[in-house]
Amino acid sequence: MSGPADETAGDLPVKDIGLNFCGMGGLQETSTRTVKSRQAVSRISREELEDRFLRLHDENILLKQHARKQEDKIKRMATKLIRLVNDKKRYERVGGGPKRLGRDVEMEEMIEQLQEKVHELERQNEVLKNRLIAAKQQLQIQGHRQTPYNYIQSRVNTGRRKANENAGLKECHRKGIRFQDADEAEMVQPTVTKYGNSLLEEARGEIRNLENVIESQRGQIEELEQLADILKTQLRRKENEIELSILQLREQQATDQRSNIRDNVEMIKLHKQLVEKSNALSVMEGKFIQLQEKQRTLRISHDAMMANGDELNKQLKEQRLKCCRLEKQLHSVTFSERRIEELQDRINDLEKERELLKENYDKLYNSGVCHLCCVPAAVGRVGWLSSHSGSSQ
Repeated sequence: MSGPADETAGDLPVKDIGLNFCGMGGLQETSTRTVKSRQAVSRISREELEDRFLRLHDENILLKQHARKQEDKIKRMATKLIRLVNDKKRYERVGGGPKRLGRDVEMEEMIEQLQEKVHELERQNEVLKNRLIAAKQQLQIQGHRQTPYNYIQSRVNTGRRKANENAGLKECHRKGIRFQDADEAEMVQPTVTKYGNSLLEEARGEIRNLENVIESQRGQIEELEQLADILKTQLRRKENEIELSILQLREQQATDQRSNIRDNVEMIKLHKQLVEKSNALSVMEGKFIQLQEKQRTLRISHDAMMANGDELNKQLKEQRLKCCRLEKQLHSVTFSERRIEELQDRINDLEKERELLKENYDKLYNSGVCHLCCVPAAVGRVGWLSSHSGSSQ
């Protein structure tokens, strides 16, 4: 029993030298953070690493597709904006004012654009929620990582089961062997760590690319918000133009009503004159021969006034139909304005929710950084305890 104890006691200094990463293959001294990350990658299986890599690759493709869609939408919105500005300039150059009421086509296009923006913000909200859940899961996984010295066998049987029992059984056959040179220590270094390091570098590169894509998406979102502000100002201008056109139509309607009232007054006056003349004709039967020509002229004038009255009635009906059409257009404009206000409220709510998700994501990121900063101190403490226990035994 004393023989194996002496052999393991003799092997401890050599194992401490083998664990020093400063002399392996002339590599530079790395930080404890990279050492821990490499060891964590070496513990992960190859299938899981490939699965994570493919998942990041698919997410990168989806982000690129989303970026292309955003660019296409930005181009379409820019062309529509240029077209609206050109139309407005042309109408101002030709007539010097609004020519049509409401411009239903443009209002429908703007409503569709706002609906598309609401759907885009909802999709971005779902993506941010998924990323928040993934970040929480990643922090939980990092919180349950194993210690970097779990592959060293303990001198005392504590009764705890280890995850790498097969590796422990293989190392039991290697007891008593000492490595005197650094070249022999390099040969013992497992090849799994090299493969894990390469996969870790690829994953980091993919993460950097995704961060760049996220930054570009944020810039595009800011540009879309600016375009939304521009469209809001244009909507306000259109509303002002519609109000001006409505006021003009009301003034025109008032003038038409005044003209109709004047015509009615004239009709009443003419009717009174006709009654007076007919009474005078009945009274002056003796002067029938003298007034016969006057009677004919009065009949002609009467027929003309009746025809004029029919025309005025037709015009009155047409004006009433116009008033009905204008009232319908006014109702449609008010309905579209209410719809725009509802969509704007939804946009504001989604933007507030997006800001809250950003704050939560930043908090989680800061907590993750603090956790990674606290890990090196724990690693140094565990190494000191292992060396102290070896020297005491």
